[in-house]
Amino acid sequence: MEENKGNVVSFGDLDGDGIDEAIIVYEEKNKTGKKLKAALFKKHQEEWRKVTEVDGFGYGLAYVGILDINYDGRPELVLGWSLGKAGNGLDVYGWRDDKLKLLSKKVYQGKLDLE
Repeated sequence: MEENKGNVVSFGDLDGDGIDEAIIVYEEKNKTGKKLKAALFKKHQEEWRKVTEVDGFGYGLAYVGILDINYDGRPELVLGWSLGKAGNGLDVYGWRDDKLKLLSKKVYQGKLDLE
């Protein structure tokens, strides 16, 4: 499992099949400005395909990691978002029914330490 702070691409086996998926966090521009998104890609043969995506929030990415934070034996996708002076937001997703399901959403202050 790999952890990246501030990077936009992370790899890890989120669905438990022994093959790493890719998480790509990016900005999508629209008429009113920008929107943060995180997309999950799975490799099929030699081609990467987007399986699902989720909306982010805040001003930017503060943390991304794939790790078992609730100790249930299954890894979760953890996304930390910078909210400016308000602190940071933390979204935790699990791989359920072939898609990402939001398990937890919290606001936190200071440094995030999930180790």
